[in-house]
Amino acid sequence: MKIQSIRGVKDILPDEIWKWQYIESVAHNIFPRYGFKEIRLPVFEDTRLFSRSIGEATDIVEKEMYTFEDRGGDSITLRPEGTASVVRAYVQHKMYNPPSVLKMFYIGPMFRYERPQAGRLRQFNQIGVEAMGSSSPVVDVEVMTMLVEFFRELGLTETRLEINSLGSQECRPQYREFLKTEIEKHLDQLCDNCKNRYQRNPLRVLDCKAKQCGEIAEGLPKLIDHLDTASADHFSEVRSLLDSAGTPYSVNPSLVRGLDYYNRTAFEVTSQNLGAQNAICGGGRYDNLRYDTPKFGPLSAAIDVGDNERWSASVSLSSKFSGASIIAKVGYEDFQGVDTLASSAGILFSQGTNISVSYSTVDSGNDPDNFYIKLGHRWGPDRVNSIAIDYQVTDDKAAAGDEATAWGIGFAHDIPGPKVTLYTGYKNWDLDRPGTATQDVDSFNMGARVRF
Repeated sequence: MKIQSIRGVKDILPDEIWKWQYIESVAHNIFPRYGFKEIRLPVFEDTRLFSRSIGEATDIVEKEMYTFEDRGGDSITLRPEGTASVVRAYVQHKMYNPPSVLKMFYIGPMFRYERPQAGRLRQFNQIGVEAMGSSSPVVDVEVMTMLVEFFRELGLTETRLEINSLGSQECRPQYREFLKTEIEKHLDQLCDNCKNRYQRNPLRVLDCKAKQCGEIAEGLPKLIDHLDTASADHFSEVRSLLDSAGTPYSVNPSLVRGLDYYNRTAFEVTSQNLGAQNAICGGGRYDNLRYDTPKFGPLSAAIDVGDNERWSASVSLSSKFSGASIIAKVGYEDFQGVDTLASSAGILFSQGTNISVSYSTVDSGNDPDNFYIKLGHRWGPDRVNSIAIDYQVTDDKAAAGDEATAWGIGFAHDIPGPKVTLYTGYKNWDLDRPGTATQDVDSFNMGARVRF
């Protein structure tokens, strides 16, 4: 009987080991210059670490993990990626105390049960970097700039940095429901993978490599056009800092990551010499790795514990009824003694009408609160026309007794074919402050947005 290596793995022979050693030496040379220190992680972990952090609806958890039961009856998984293990070590060893930005990198084998093909094996080596403890976009840019330098040092000149924003945990659920509704119009044209997973993970349709899915994805609404204000500001700052650093990049609105824990900045480094599967590096920001309780019908709950004396809890509702989709969430956060209560709800009707409502209050200073409501409607062939009216009132924000209101109306038209959107809008701001004379502020805008 002739015994050979298992399908999907390979030996690294003495005459090629120098290539591996060289790449690792460049990593050990460049990463510490940016303050990153090496960490070495276990090859296997508790299965729950990956199913809860990566996401049970991802391809990795559903189809690709090497999972087995050890002799003690525990479910064990060979690590399919490194981030979840780094976060586990970060929490377990209280590396967040004292609070500071902690930068780590790792090198080692990962394991996924994939179909072996050129550039894709079941055991593969991965170099990863993690920066923990900061929400600043400066960290995002530092990591991406460092990786561009790493590849340049390796002699890879035909590479390109692509970036996108995946928004926040607050804006993404409503967008997912809207996206699913739009995908359903083309369901019969999608590949089998996308047909099976669009309900649970519709964002994956956007970066499917199947030709027919890619053509459909071009016409689907992009998350970058549905960001909340905080996420849009964060992404704008990332772009500005990349420009200041002289790091070349391009915005790819279809770029999503296959792991559920990402939010806001996502990126890939691609090579023009690799064909369709051209990504050689990918990553992004993940601010809220959390524990989610089991779902009870349309209801689910989550508990999130972070550094700097922060914890939060939330309850979410997601359901469909009578031609409409509804998603609602109420959450509470305690951050260093400051209590915040926030809630939001959105309804998307099949005919194209949507309603969004949110309310928040903070137990700090003047105890400010904020209320927001938006009514929108899409119509026309492929719903190329849209109109929206919004109203917002904020009390006690800057000073006790303040009442600030704002309302606006906007219209947009997507031109079929080219990626051009024409838009126009009006906005009014009014501030009432006791003892102070203030004037309304009116603004009118119009323009065109071109997506490349």
